[in-house]
Amino acid sequence: MSQTDCIFCKIIAGKLPSYKVYEDDDFVAFLDIFPSHYGQTAVVPKHHHPSKFSDADIDLLQRLIVTTQKVAKKLEKKLDAERCIIVAEGLELDHLHLKLYPALRPDPTSYVVSKPGKRADDKELQQILENITS
Repeated sequence: MSQTDCIFCKIIAGKLPSYKVYEDDDFVAFLDIFPSHYGQTAVVPKHHHPSKFSDADIDLLQRLIVTTQKVAKKLEKKLDAERCIIVAEGLELDHLHLKLYPALRPDPTSYVVSKPGKRADDKELQQILENITS
């Protein structure tokens, strides 16, 4: 995806409207306009970076995490959230970002990003472990 086609780049450039909850020289955070959860927020670098988390520059990731923590604290305070759930998926948009999902009171478990599956077979887990560590 080119920067000219990137929705986040268009938002950052002011070509698309957004609901900004935070902004500094390097990052912006705004409410998701297609939220699955109340207060869902994206924290985005202002410069385009591909969304594959494992390929990202370590300095950028460190600054993104620190910024995301600032935004999470703001959401927790202002929305009376128990905590914020942080997700890095980058599947729909190829612009590095983290998503914040406020875990709202009185039931902070009302939104669960990942639900547990059935108990994995020990043999299968051992095989996966061997694939990863070999």
